[in-house]
Amino acid sequence: MLSSLRKFTSSEVAQERLRIIGFYRQYGEQATKEAFGADRKVISRWRQKLNRNGGALEGLVPESTRPKRTRTMTVAVEIVQFIRQIRQKHPRLGKEKIKPLLDEFCQGNGLKTIAESTIGKVLKRHKLFYQKTGRVYHDPGRKTR
Repeated sequence: MLSSLRKFTSSEVAQERLRIIGFYRQYGEQATKEAFGADRKVISRWRQKLNRNGGALEGLVPESTRPKRTRTMTVAVEIVQFIRQIRQKHPRLGKEKIKPLLDEFCQGNGLKTIAESTIGKVLKRHKLFYQKTGRVYHDPGRKTR
């Protein structure tokens, strides 16, 4: 617990925000905007965060700006199955050569076609990498005696 307290008090951004709030109280909105570029709305937001955390400096530590919900790629199950079948028959067939075959399949089944780069993402996400059976000339994972 002590280490987390040290972490929050040593946050330079939080200390700077606290200093700006103090400057705002002393000199007002116009001087604060000229000196720091922070207007009344920003400062009131910081003060609310500070009050919500009971005056603790950790309330002024900036939160992550990453979106809570990111976009996810959705591909029809039939398309993934088709790509899987092609890769099992022809393991070295790349996304460029799969694309025309997949377009034909999609048109025949009334599905929306996907881009070449999306085919590459499907190959990676579903781990559709198959080894040809036969002699392996070089296997870096194999241990020597």
